Amino acid sequence: RSILNQQFLFLSDGHHEEEIVAQRKDGTVFAAAVKALLLADGEQNAIGYLVMIRHRAAPRDGQSGNVDRLIRRERLATMGELAAQLAHEIRNPLLSIGATLESLAKDAADDETGETLRLLTDEVNRLDLILKDYMSLATRCNASVAPVDLARLLDEVARLQLPLQRERDARITLQFPEEVIVHGDAEGLRQVFFNLLQNALEVSAPGAEVTCRAEHGPRHLSIHVEDQGPGLPDTPARLFEPFHTTKTNGTGLGLTVSQRIVEAHGGTITLSPRTGGGCRVTVALPLRDLG
Repeated sequence: RSILNQQFLFLSDGHHEEEIVAQRKDGTVFAAAVKALLLADGEQNAIGYLVMIRHRAAPRDGQSGNVDRLIRRERLATMGELAAQLAHEIRNPLLSIGATLESLAKDAADDETGETLRLLTDEVNRLDLILKDYMSLATRCNASVAPVDLARLLDEVARLQLPLQRERDARITLQFPEEVIVHGDAEGLRQVFFNLLQNALEVSAPGAEVTCRAEHGPRHLSIHVEDQGPGLPDTPARLFEPFHTTKTNGTGLGLTVSQRIVEAHGGTITLSPRTGGGCRVTVALPLRDLG
């Protein structure tokens, strides 16, 4: 079931391959390669799956090492799911603590106490942001899939960024056709472009422009987000690492989460210097015939 869910969400061509640990009826386990193919009717509605499970040949020194590696990987994945659930449980009382501290700060008896309570409130908010990003990183793979009007979605995201545009005295310019349809998770894509546009605005100087434009290819749609900021603060590979941030109050998970969501759609996300200064982020999403 896990493989079929991944296969339906992850891949633009309806095909998925994975190494797993399979269990026989007698309880013994073995390394297997699983191939799954989505079957669809003429209207692109999912009607079933074709699945092949193939026994992987054992290496010369025996099969146990390969099986152990796969078991460890599955255990790590399970631990990640449990950690996400734990983060959710921690976040609920954390929000209550933050609200209480904020209320106490407003009614503080003196300035020193009020300042201390406000600092504690800021730390609680920072922890909440980290937990929220981590939960997104750990749970987005179970999201729903549907046709998404990307032009409309980006217009909504740009509107959500109006307060930051006013604060930075910068503007977002969308250069999109009226309707651009991709197949994916709308909430996940909304989070990706919210992160990217927010990052671009935060490095923009007063009066600068952040552009977001589409470029059609034969099999992919490329969305370019370009800013006029100081350029890449580090190597692209380093910027995608979890918890690596160049912001004072950043969690270091925004680009990591975005990369995972984009790759879950069978796409890619890249960072590069922009001609004339600044940074360009390119999100390439596979196009599908939606009938």
